[in-house]
Amino acid sequence: MQTDVEIIRGTTNTFEITVTDDLGELYKLSAQEKLLFGVKKNHTDSDYIIVKSVKVGDGVYSVTLHPKDTEKCECGKYFYDVSIQANDELFNVIEASSFFIKKNVTSWGCVD
Repeated sequence: MQTDVEIIRGTTNTFEITVTDDLGELYKLSAQEKLLFGVKKNHTDSDYIIVKSVKVGDGVYSVTLHPKDTEKCECGKYFYDVSIQANDELFNVIEASSFFIKKNVTSWGCVD
């Protein structure tokens, strides 16, 4: 399921990602798996702007972005996706969706 994400640049942001199996049941990661949340400027880029790895959760996983993750990013539209990595294999969980970094009022640098 695609969901757009909006955050304020340079702030702490925590959001939940729910992963279900083909039957709609919550999917718990095995010991060999981890959830990867990745943000790119363009969904076809090979380099990530932000990448977070999560291993703890019972089908609902919390991803936390810290101020340093976005404080130097330009404001605007990016793309994110979520995958499960098992050893060298990568399984897409959420297709690429929009990820917006919005300006923070108390800092210079972003324009609408």
